[in-house]
Amino acid sequence: SNIVLPGVVGFLSSEPTKIMMNESTGVATLLDNHYDEIDIRAQVCPGGSARDVPGGLIRVYANLQPVDVGDVDLGKANREPLTSIKVGELTTVTARVNTGGASLSFFNIRVSFDPNVLEYTGKVVNIIPGSAGSVQFTASITEDGNEIVAVGAISDSSLRGNSNGVGLFTMEFKALVGGVHTLNGSVTQLLDSAKPDPGEIGIGGQKFEAGFIEINVDGTRRDARWSPLNRARRAPTAASTALLATADTNCDGKFDGKDAVRLLDYIAARGLDFTTPTGATIKGEVTKCQTQLGLGTDDTTFLDVDKNTAVTLLDLTYVLDVLAGNFYLMKVNVQEASNAECEFSINVTLADAEGLAPRAGTRVLIDFATRIENTQLESALAVSTGFVTVSKTDGSLHGGLVSTTLVDAGEGIFSFLLNGGESVSFDAGVSILQVANRAITGSPRWKFFEGVPTSLSAPQYSGSLQYAGSVIDSAAVTPLLRASGYSPYLSNVSNDPSVCLNASTQTFTSATAVTSASRDTLSTSGGTGPTNVDTVSSTTSSLVGNRVTITSSTSSSSTSSKSDFTSPDVTSSDGPPTLVVSETFSFTTPLDEIFLASSVIVSEEFEWLSLLFLIIGAICFILSLVIVSRRSNRKISDHAHANLLISTTMLCVTWGVGIVPSESFVSWGESEEKCQMAAIFAHLYMLSCGSWACIKVVSAGRSSEPTTGAKILTYSAGWILPFIATALGILLDFNTYSLKTPEEDWCLIAEFPEVAFHYGVALALCLLIIFVYFIRALRSLNSTDRGPASWGLLEFFLTVGSGVAFLASKTTEDATIAVMAAVVVLALVHVLDIIFSREKGVDSPKVEAIEMSSRGSAPRIDLVSYNESGAQPSDV
Repeated sequence: SNIVLPGVVGFLSSEPTKIMMNESTGVATLLDNHYDEIDIRAQVCPGGSARDVPGGLIRVYANLQPVDVGDVDLGKANREPLTSIKVGELTTVTARVNTGGASLSFFNIRVSFDPNVLEYTGKVVNIIPGSAGSVQFTASITEDGNEIVAVGAISDSSLRGNSNGVGLFTMEFKALVGGVHTLNGSVTQLLDSAKPDPGEIGIGGQKFEAGFIEINVDGTRRDARWSPLNRARRAPTAASTALLATADTNCDGKFDGKDAVRLLDYIAARGLDFTTPTGATIKGEVTKCQTQLGLGTDDTTFLDVDKNTAVTLLDLTYVLDVLAGNFYLMKVNVQEASNAECEFSINVTLADAEGLAPRAGTRVLIDFATRIENTQLESALAVSTGFVTVSKTDGSLHGGLVSTTLVDAGEGIFSFLLNGGESVSFDAGVSILQVANRAITGSPRWKFFEGVPTSLSAPQYSGSLQYAGSVIDSAAVTPLLRASGYSPYLSNVSNDPSVCLNASTQTFTSATAVTSASRDTLSTSGGTGPTNVDTVSSTTSSLVGNRVTITSSTSSSSTSSKSDFTSPDVTSSDGPPTLVVSETFSFTTPLDEIFLASSVIVSEEFEWLSLLFLIIGAICFILSLVIVSRRSNRKISDHAHANLLISTTMLCVTWGVGIVPSESFVSWGESEEKCQMAAIFAHLYMLSCGSWACIKVVSAGRSSEPTTGAKILTYSAGWILPFIATALGILLDFNTYSLKTPEEDWCLIAEFPEVAFHYGVALALCLLIIFVYFIRALRSLNSTDRGPASWGLLEFFLTVGSGVAFLASKTTEDATIAVMAAVVVLALVHVLDIIFSREKGVDSPKVEAIEMSSRGSAPRIDLVSYNESGAQPSDV
């Protein structure tokens, strides 16, 4: 750096932002990483006509080292950080850390990349040597797909790193796009191995300095640095905060890597019976937690994070999985049949390491297990929403597997409701299966939460449990196998329906109820108690031994009450079935003024009634269609009327099929895909009704037989345009077609904005056209135009009106009534339309003779014509 010849020799760098040169002294300062060699030159006369000095060129690499304690470096320690590759080739990236000479016991590191240019292959490998300690390691990828999360805990660690860094793990990427791409990241937490409380290494949350690197793909020199999106942060809810407390193994009020280290230390110290100085220290810390939590000296449940009744390395791997984002902390709540709720349900709440709800696509499955076959339970599972299978491969295992439904995405609550749980008795074991989002590349993509491991205790169920990967999830490969049997996560989960029949204020004794086949009718004899029953229904078509629900209300208020009991006896005669109640039953009622009847009405499945009306309506439509088709001269309006009949018939049929309570005559409640198909066809036929009603009005008064081109145009407007509109709805959001709501269970477009868009726009256009032609017909002197226009307008309003009534229905019963009314009224209107709009006397005349003559200079043509009836029309 001594300047010998000032102004004669100068120095420069080809990448001054990576290596800065002092032009006079030749001192080089390393500023940043670079993906390729950098030229450093010496030149003569740098201020004038500069030229290179012979031999005055050297090429060097810019590669920062992790000199700061807690910094992480990516790539190679020497030369360029990553070797240049071509599109489609793979590269392996090493992560190294500077621990400042301290032994590393825990790390939680995030590596960021652009998934549009680099594809993460899912291969992350722990490279910590076994001589440095026993390592528990896991990795995941974030929901956005742009960060790899690597988490590890090291027992008896001697792993130390200095400014050169020590290797932790490697990652594999595939190049997708040419150019210069960056990788970087941040440190979530690094902990040393101090006992009993590990200290922080570096600063948590700091970004990589040495690890901000570049890779050149295909040799394209384009500096395109990429920075990851900021991760959205939300505040945890009270429920999720309570879940985090269940994993706070060191009782410091937080859930982080220190909880993993505490588990590791406890398991290691317990293995030596806490006899070492370190073991005694850990034992003292555990005792402090027990005192703080008010637990006994033998109670270590706060260390049992997976709640399988045993503190093992499974708890540690679970904690690491939660910190990495693979799986979630969990709380299970079982609701058995009770006085208040005569139903059985299981709710599972999930939360991540920050107390937030799980990522979209996460699923929760529940395994039911019984010691002996329980056909009542298995049948109830088979008809419940979310049913998967009752086959566990081994015939000695009984029960089944069901999938829960996400009922609260914000709180991460999944629920399963047993169909008919109010009448099913069982004593079972329950286990939980978390299935990760499909973006998770690790294997297996599921985690099974069961009871105490079979290595510590004999299994409660000794058969070989096996669920194929495809049964757990269509994208899963690894099967769930417990060849030596298993114990359930929750034992003795029982359901006793009789408990919801006990206790209350109102009773009645012997009475008789008569139920007709079509409608509930009441005939009582004997017994005691008031008689103001609103409705009473049975859960099945059979009365013997099945549950009956009574709904009653007061005359002075709308307050209602539901009560259940199991029918003791049924008698039959030539008339309707008769239910004889010969015992005293008690019912739960919220208010004293609510009365219960002294008799019971057992409801028939009145959806059969809607089927009957559909058949009647279809017959009316077919008769109308036959009348239209028998006309010898079929005009455009006749074609429109025939197709309007067809589309109206199909609309009513799809409405009837779309009413899907589980007891319906068309039991589609178990198939979302079939329900969506019913909703799609209802959309198509509603639009086609509007189109054909519009065509009918527009074509009113046109008496000539249509040409082939006119027919093609007409049928395109009547069918193809509604088909295109429906196809657009499917392409925009297929999930729009589904059950209206969980409470209003029939198949239709689900939400009001989508209903307004998919139905309202097209039907409003049809209504506008019909109104224009209707006004034109009223103003026209040709009275034959007015009838078809009026009937077309009426038919359009009735079709749309019945659709609005169907949409506005709040219950399945209301929806069924809307369909029945639509079928009857529309069928009647179509028949009347055909009868009264027959255009007598205006059929196209048949020309029998033509006489031509000339009077003066003006020619004259006389047409002698007759109608089909043989009479000469008066206006010709």
